[in-house]
Amino acid sequence: MKKNRLFLPLGLALFVFSLASGFYFVWQEQGLSLDSQEANEEVFETPLLSRTTDRIRSGETLSQALARHDLSQQDASDVIAALGKELNLKLIRAGDVFVIEKNLGYAQAQLPFSLFELIRQETYGIPVRYRVVRPEQGGLEIARIDTPVIQKRSMLSGKISSSLYEGILSAGGDAGLVNRFSELFGWQLDFYREAQKGDVFKVIVESRYAEGRLVGYGRVLAAEYNNSGKIYRGFHFESPDNKVSGFFDERGQSIEKGFLKAPMALTRITSRYGQRFHPVLRRQKKHNGVDYGAPTGTPFWSIADGVVLEARYSPTAGRMIRIRHRGGYVTEYFHSSRIASGIRPGASVRQKQIIGYVGTTGRSTGPHLHFGMMLNKNYVDPSRQRFPAGQPLPSRFVNSYFTQIKPLLEELKKIGVS
Repeated sequence: MKKNRLFLPLGLALFVFSLASGFYFVWQEQGLSLDSQEANEEVFETPLLSRTTDRIRSGETLSQALARHDLSQQDASDVIAALGKELNLKLIRAGDVFVIEKNLGYAQAQLPFSLFELIRQETYGIPVRYRVVRPEQGGLEIARIDTPVIQKRSMLSGKISSSLYEGILSAGGDAGLVNRFSELFGWQLDFYREAQKGDVFKVIVESRYAEGRLVGYGRVLAAEYNNSGKIYRGFHFESPDNKVSGFFDERGQSIEKGFLKAPMALTRITSRYGQRFHPVLRRQKKHNGVDYGAPTGTPFWSIADGVVLEARYSPTAGRMIRIRHRGGYVTEYFHSSRIASGIRPGASVRQKQIIGYVGTTGRSTGPHLHFGMMLNKNYVDPSRQRFPAGQPLPSRFVNSYFTQIKPLLEELKKIGVS
């Protein structure tokens, strides 16, 4: 009888402990939702520990957040030092979620922590956990825990009603996919000027999922653009030895050429090549180039390899750059807010190298880049130039390339457009 009396409280205690442990593990996986912007504090306690989930507040440092939860100066210092081994602490922002676990049963007011966890949304909005634990043998251990990402293949398509940007977003894409698509055909088309209402786009792309939700897009595998009846296609190919990588058309010809069609990532255009009413001079004036409206500080690049002829300030052109390219071409870039480091007369530049940043210097009414092109000292319309075709795929990879793109080409042709 005495034996049963001893086992009853012991069994009850074990039941309570296991129940509390179960709640603990559920809370360990949940915490505050990263999608929520509310900074509500959640506290969970068992007879053995206290677990608090909260957010970094606006204007608050991590040190201040730890002090707000009664961590001692030494514990806070230890946590910050440990985190610094895995994370640039300057990246911590308001809204980042953190978790603190403390061991109960200690007499002091500031209970020692047993676990600290910082949860941040990083590349593509994927949650990453930085976990600092204090093992029984002493010291601290830091670990980065990445959320598993699953890759799937997705197909998007649509018709242009106002712009490629809005078309791809309406089809479920994001800004990153817009840029990748436009850059893929950047040697064939300037989407600022040449995209037409009714044009059709199709793309087969790697999509990334974390915790069951779409977090972004990866590589474009195949793409097609129908520009007023003329069809452009591109397929990604990487050779087994990794020596050849890029986009090629259905004939195995590289779609990359010596000259790009546009000097910056996709944005809005404010005027076209030719005659226009000049907003400063208040009269009709031939406009020898294209104006790309964009926020101050937007980077722009050289459309081809070349040598810098001028990089200086002009009362009319503002901060300006002129570059000489092969074949008698010269390109000019006016009104920049800042010229990139190293861009000076005589300097060599590569295609797509950042050479300056959009501004409104000189004779200008607002932030934009004026882009002009000359051929043998005469201004020409950049969109009308026909540049040499890209290099063909090396013959030893031709068979494997056509085998790889055959199903992709069939898929592109089958993708419907609403």
